[in-house]
This record gives sequence, structure tokens and C-alpha cells, in this order.
Amino acid sequence: MMGALSVAHADSPVIVPIELRNHTSIVVATIEGQGVPLVFDLGDQTAVKLDQSVLDRIKAVPTGKSTKEVGLKGHVIEIPTYTVPLMRIGTAEFRNVIAQLSKYDPTYTPGKIGDQGALGTGLFKSYEVVFNYPNKTLTLVQRADGSPTSQSCHGSPVPFSPEWHGEAVTPIDTDLGQLTVWWDTGTTTSVLSKRFVHRVRPNLTKDALITQRLMIGTKNFGPMKFEIWEMALPPGFDGFMGYSFFARHVVCVDYPGKQVLIR
Repeated sequence: MMGALSVAHADSPVIVPIELRNHTSIVVATIEGQGVPLVFDLGDQTAVKLDQSVLDRIKAVPTGKSTKEVGLKGHVIEIPTYTVPLMRIGTAEFRNVIAQLSKYDPTYTPGKIGDQGALGTGLFKSYEVVFNYPNKTLTLVQRADGSPTSQSCHGSPVPFSPEWHGEAVTPIDTDLGQLTVWWDTGTTTSVLSKRFVHRVRPNLTKDALITQRLMIGTKNFGPMKFEIWEMALPPGFDGFMGYSFFARHVVCVDYPGKQVLIR
């Protein structure tokens, strides 16, 4: 649930530093004039999640509404929402943002790494978002639909899978065959679901595997290690491309062009 928001148009790329903590990227947003460190989580479709302490500090106004999410273990969580009048990431401004309280599946509470919430993808549907972990920078480039990609966003392209409604979900081809992964900066490694692995390799009992073939678009990025987790994922969705890939490559998630570009 993102709600209404307006975004100030940027004339040039917005480059902000990121900090890598425990295989996770942290971006400091300015909310109502206060610096708030947030995990940037491509696996989260909402705009922003904030800890209760932040919501109290900025005097966020409850909307009186809530949203529901399904956790990795299949539990349904009801989450209250709040209005944040102004949030900045570098010089990019986002107004009237609908924020959610940071609230998680009761069987899974993420360890805190100095963050006070999480950024999702809801704010960035008109942006190219370039993750450069080697240089510890995040670049935001706002552009209109139909305009060409910017100079900041280039590399080997792979289109979004259309059935995932504009999220960074793409096909990849591996030693296990073709599968669908979500590009996820909130995942501390790269992961395949046990359900998928056991369907194609029923005798495999290890908790990780290395694929020599990792075709993304027309380029082989293998070899690549994936851990194997028990996860309640929707049908047709087989795992996450996480930190272990982002740490070695520059990844541009081009939301207007509905593609991921890797170099």
C-alpha cells in the first residue's frame, strides 16, 4: 500500500552513499529534517517502513488504515499506516508518503544493524536505481516513460517478467534449468527455494549448490553459489538474487524500462 505521493523531478542523477552492514545496504534518508538509516530492500513493494520510535519522533499522522502482508512463513500480518509529509534521499524529494510501521512475521524478526526501518520499491517506479556496492554508492535517475536509459544505467539487460507487475523479477538460466528470481537487496545472500530444488533435483540433500551456468539475458555470470532455504513462495517464483551477486557487480534496476542491467 503506497498511497498518494508526489516526487520532485531531478534534472541530473542523484548519487548518495550507501553503507554495507552484514551484507545489507543502508541508505540515510532525511525525514522531517532528521537523518534516518534505512535498509534498501528491493524485495519490499511498499514505499517505506519505519520503526515506532521514528514514527513517534517525527510525529507521523496515522491514516486510520492498515494493510496486510504475507510473511515468508505464510503468516498474515496486519500493519498500520502513517502519512509522512516530506522525505528526502539526497536531493530527491518525496511528499505525502504513506509509511508502514516496521512489523514482521512473528516467526521472523530481522536482526537490527543500526537501521530504523526499510525503503521499498514503491517510491521508485519512475526511476532507474543503480546499486554500486563496490563503490558504495546508490544512483537515482528519474525519467519519463518511453525515454532512453541514462548513461548511469547500462550493462547486459534482462527484461522484467511481466506477470510480476513491474517488480524486479526476471528469468535466469542455471545448471538446474530456467527459473525466476527476485532481485533483492534485502537478502543477505542468493537463495533458491527448497521446493524448486527438490522438484528438479529430488535427491539433492545439501543446503547450498554452485551453478556454473548463470545466464542472465545473453551473458553467463557464473559460477554462482546459491543457498537453499525452506520458504513459502508464490508459484512460479523460485528464489532471490541477493548480496552475493550485488557485491560483485553494478546492477541497474530500470523501473520505467522494466528491465535489469548488469555490468
